[in-house]
Amino acid sequence: MHKATLTSKGQITIPKEVREFLDVSAGDTLDFNFVFSFKENDIPKVEIKKADDRIKCPVCDGKGMFKKYGLRCFVCDYSGRFNREQWLAPLFLAGRRYGVDISMINEGNNLVPTLKLRSKIYTEELLIQVQDQLQMILIEDHAPRSISDPSKYMIPSDYELNNLLELLHSEEAKSVVKGWFRGDRTI
Repeated sequence: MHKATLTSKGQITIPKEVREFLDVSAGDTLDFNFVFSFKENDIPKVEIKKADDRIKCPVCDGKGMFKKYGLRCFVCDYSGRFNREQWLAPLFLAGRRYGVDISMINEGNNLVPTLKLRSKIYTEELLIQVQDQLQMILIEDHAPRSISDPSKYMIPSDYELNNLLELLHSEEAKSVVKGWFRGDRTI
């Protein structure tokens, strides 16, 4: 068990091990939730967890950089953090600052918009990796859900699934997405 002392200003320092476990750093937001118990003589408890508004950037793995290329991550704007709920508008703005042209097109009968990245600064190899990661997020966000169990995806026809897989470049990304629809993947 970890302990912290409350100061006269109502502040505590969260122990290092707890900060690392929660993956939090300066500026992160924490949620405090009361854990109610109806047992007599139970000690009041509060659950502390990292707020869900920003997660570790899925593209640069929270590093803020593409170390292999020596370039800053334009997806998280060099912060290492990513807002999973509101990421498109900041991505377009950051892309412009980093010299990345980002376009999103909804073409044909595809269920999911197609994301395209172009840049004279970032290599095509890197842009394809980033594009696959972001396209997977779009697929996850836009793919129809099961009516009986919204935590699962609807099972698309082979034709529809192939259309989704054509949005991706790497075999690894295609395999993951195929597993979402042909495996037992939940949200």
